[in-house]
Amino acid sequence: MLRRSLPQPFMQDKMLADLYMSHLSSGSVGAVVSWLEHDMPYSPSELAEISFRFSAADLNTVFVHAHPSQTNG
Repeated sequence: MLRRSLPQPFMQDKMLADLYMSHLSSGSVGAVVSWLEHDMPYSPSELAEISFRFSAADLNTVFVHAHPSQTNG
C-alpha cells in the first residue's frame, strides 16, 4: 500500500523507492522500540500520528535531492 502511494518519480526509480521503504520501516521499528523503552509515554494512536508526521516529508523534494540532474536550475 505504501509503495502505491509514492509520488510518480519514485514509481519510476525502483532503487530509490526501495531505499525509501527500507528507511521508513527501519525508522518505524526504531520509534516503537524507543517508545517501549521509555514506558510508552504516548498512547498507541498518538505514536501512530507522530510516526506519520515524521514520515510525511515532501517526497518530491527528496527525489530532486537524490537526483540533482532532475532540477530545473
